Amino acid sequence: MRASRRHLPDGIVQPAALTIPTYNLFAAKVKPMRPWLLIAALNGLIAVAAGAYGHHALATSDSGHREYFETGVTYQMWHALALLAVAWLVEKTGPVARTASVAGIFFSAGIICFSGSLYYLGLTEQPLVRFAAPLGGILLMAGWAALAWAALRRD
Repeated sequence: MRASRRHLPDGIVQPAALTIPTYNLFAAKVKPMRPWLLIAALNGLIAVAAGAYGHHALATSDSGHREYFETGVTYQMWHALALLAVAWLVEKTGPVARTASVAGIFFSAGIICFSGSLYYLGLTEQPLVRFAAPLGGILLMAGWAALAWAALRRD
């Protein structure tokens, strides 16, 4: 018997070694599309979860603050879809991809400010920061403007 095998009961032989393939996530090259696709997917996930929570947990709320929460959900979902467009556009190279990334940054910041402040208002009935929702709305509009600019750019 070879030195690399253990002696087992009659007729049973253990293989020398099992090789398990490994994948190093840090060594892999990430395509430019994937970070924006991940951000879009997470925003969609959060919007669906927040919508379900708002529908069920805030259903007994007598105040009109539930509407604020639902508006935050709606805007987050629409802009999660806009982030899918960003994920698709950054796959291209050149000025279109750079402009689409700027749009993605505006969309992400706008979602945090606008939807985040409306979620907080819907849950606590108090504003988090005084001008967070208007600032978020401006950032969302800036994202749409950047996306329009990306459509006008040539490769």
